[in-house]
Amino acid sequence: MATLPSAQSARVPRPSSVARVDLSALDPEVFSRLLEKAHEARHLAPALAAEAAVRAGNGQLGVKELRLLLLQFKGSRLAEQATASAWAVVRARPELATSVLHSHAQGSGVPTALMVRDLNTGGPGLFVVQAGWRDQSRQLHGTAVTRGTKKAALQGAVVSLLGHLSGCEPVDQVGFAEKGWLPAARYSAGSVVAAADTTFASRLLRALAQPAVAPAVVAEVATRIAAGALIPRDLHAVLFDAASSAWEPARKAVLCAAAETPGAAVAVLTLYHSVRNQPRSCPL
Repeated sequence: MATLPSAQSARVPRPSSVARVDLSALDPEVFSRLLEKAHEARHLAPALAAEAAVRAGNGQLGVKELRLLLLQFKGSRLAEQATASAWAVVRARPELATSVLHSHAQGSGVPTALMVRDLNTGGPGLFVVQAGWRDQSRQLHGTAVTRGTKKAALQGAVVSLLGHLSGCEPVDQVGFAEKGWLPAARYSAGSVVAAADTTFASRLLRALAQPAVAPAVVAEVATRIAAGALIPRDLHAVLFDAASSAWEPARKAVLCAAAETPGAAVAVLTLYHSVRNQPRSCPL
């Protein structure tokens, strides 16, 4: 391939100021880079923020992008919808919180900043865990969480801590007790969870499209919604895409969940707006 002389190659014309790109068509890696560049430049374009909110609500963002939205765009008014969507996803997939905070600890230069401790205050068969954050300048903690398994208690505790650090769900700080804290073990959210989510999402869409649906299926979905186990993508589908009136109990469950978790309501409405409007575009 012929190369341009250096004098010519140094004068590459800039794209026209009116050129626009459809952000929804960008592959995940390119979109991630755009989001990272926006953070570095301390400027989040409205179209990029809107696309981030949609991708977050659809469960299409990875740990790096969730960290950006929850912990690094903190305080940005333009990022509020995207942050709410990211938080709704983490609430529904609590295993992501540990990955996000481990990533944040590495990026902050304090790999052991994420701490956990067991609290022996639960009854038989109950586990109580609290998560904390300790770096050079601060010591913070989430609420103590009680669950029926150690894993669930740990995940819930880290979600609480992330809620405080992100400002999504602040926790009253009553002092950082010195005893019992240990660095949190590292583990990946893994591909098994993503595969299971994809399988359930496919089953849900097929069921929603049917003119008739078994009450047991509706009951299962409503139970998942009440447990906070569905991401905004699925809540949106139940609320707006159900072909049968038999889905009414599940739709009511969505409304109850939205009332209890404002971030979920914001995320669902963001998806509603996205589906019914033109793709997000941004000047190059």
